[in-house]
Amino acid sequence: MVYGDYPPVMRKNVGSRLPSFTDEERKRVTGSFDFVGFNHYIAVYVKADLSRLDQKLRDYMFDAAVAYDSMNLRTLIFFIMIQNTMRRMHSLVHFYSASPEVK
Repeated sequence: MVYGDYPPVMRKNVGSRLPSFTDEERKRVTGSFDFVGFNHYIAVYVKADLSRLDQKLRDYMFDAAVAYDSMNLRTLIFFIMIQNTMRRMHSLVHFYSASPEVK
């Protein structure tokens, strides 16, 4: 919808089931996004550590009942940095996107 219409491959595959737009509607949706997704993957080595389940105050990291491999601590730190970067990217997308009026 960024270009005011569905991509040609979508028009071909979906055909008449897609709604059509007036020129005014095309102008309104041009440059808009209704979803932006980011995927990222990393490998973190862990080993079972059931003693983490004995903690009274736990978060999801303790609920997993694993200990992170200390040799792979850099990967864990990188993962935390990626999470923070993703949060910042989300904030920027939200900040710079205009919230359209809902009618």
